[in-house]
Amino acid sequence: MESKFGEFLVSKYWGKACLHRNLAQNTRVAVIVETRDAFFLPLVIANTVDKLGADWNLHVIAPAEVLASLRKSLPECEFASTTLACPTKISTSQYSALLRRRSFWSRIREEIILVFQLDVVMLRGVPAWAESYDYIGAPCGVLDDKYVINGGLSLRKKSAMLQLSGDDSMSESEAEDIFFTRELRSAGAALPSIRDATRFACESIYEKECCGVHGTCHYFLPSDTVAQMLSESI
Repeated sequence: MESKFGEFLVSKYWGKACLHRNLAQNTRVAVIVETRDAFFLPLVIANTVDKLGADWNLHVIAPAEVLASLRKSLPECEFASTTLACPTKISTSQYSALLRRRSFWSRIREEIILVFQLDVVMLRGVPAWAESYDYIGAPCGVLDDKYVINGGLSLRKKSAMLQLSGDDSMSESEAEDIFFTRELRSAGAALPSIRDATRFACESIYEKECCGVHGTCHYFLPSDTVAQMLSESI
């Protein structure tokens, strides 16, 4: 993780209680799949639930040892969990295959799902207007009408994901965000313009109102831009 993002997370969340609670009436959930017991994992989770607020639940999908470590690191943070039986680090194609399974989305109760990853820093809450889309995330690839919606920090409707998901026989896959972008676009789903995608999340193009950044380990953004966005975090 780029040092400025890491310093932000440590200064805001290291050694501080995360008092998040899942609520039965919530229809929104933040979901992370992570197989590594990484130093920044509890800090990224604490940051995410802090910025999202009480209207959001949390669901962690991870191996048993990672879940146990998280509960030790975040003893006052309540979350739903699904135990993965998998290697210490799954490949990109294995991760994508997991997210293309109907069983993955079926185990999540809530309709509005924020998928986030270990290389995400949230700056503020998810804007209400983003919920009008079936799938929204930062634009990546060629920045024209065929752009890919990045899945690493993305808001999705469970119903839209289920319509395109398959059975559990798939073990390898093309990048899941490429698949869902292409298939949802072909199906005429509600997808954002590049402008709205950039307003929602940042990968390499920063808009001041974006709710978070994906790819914090890739140094896509100039150092002064990172400093600016973190100083303006709500």
